[in-house]
Amino acid sequence: MKKANASADVSAPDAPAREVAAVWVPIGELHVWKDNPRKNDGEPVKRVAESIKRFGFSSPIVARTNGEIIAGHTRYKAAQTLKLDRVPVRFLDLDPAEAHLLALADNKLNEFAEWNDAQVATILSGFGLPDADLAGWTSAELDKIASALAGGGLNGGANDPQDEWGGMPEFVQEDKTSFRSVIVHFKSQDDVNAFAELIEQRLTEKTKSVWFPEAEIETYADKRYAAES
Repeated sequence: MKKANASADVSAPDAPAREVAAVWVPIGELHVWKDNPRKNDGEPVKRVAESIKRFGFSSPIVARTNGEIIAGHTRYKAAQTLKLDRVPVRFLDLDPAEAHLLALADNKLNEFAEWNDAQVATILSGFGLPDADLAGWTSAELDKIASALAGGGLNGGANDPQDEWGGMPEFVQEDKTSFRSVIVHFKSQDDVNAFAELIEQRLTEKTKSVWFPEAEIETYADKRYAAES
């Protein structure tokens, strides 16, 4: 099988200082891999189109020298949706078998990475919901992250909660599941104070979540175990 040309040895006297990573080509010179197993129509194309409108192309489309796309089918379709006449392309001299293996790897290998939800929450806290949605996070996902943070569930995983709870008696308390939770962003401390006054609750720097209407705070005396009943 034909392999991609190796990058030039930049230490050689006659080697170019840099290798061109991509070139702008007419979009009509490209065509999709007809057997691409990755389903990317509809919502993925819409979201990538919005990203391209906001930021431009963060990475080029990768294609064989005959124009068949190896990686970037969604970017290609998004560019068509935006009616772009040119797109950035990285051409690789690969035979069909190698190109198609790379296409699978390009999509699959990303799935091995994991997110640090606490850091995601910190970063997205400076943006509104439309920006978070543009980055790929739905309101439901943000609610889940916020709930985990409020409950101390994203503390770095030092201890396994299931292991820590093993051997403890069954705990009984009334259902405290909220009907709905939302993330509220404030631009200034004055906005925080105004919101606290509106809901008639005290908000401090340590406040992670609130109940509305305000829920009565339980004490240890209010709690009981099944074995005690």
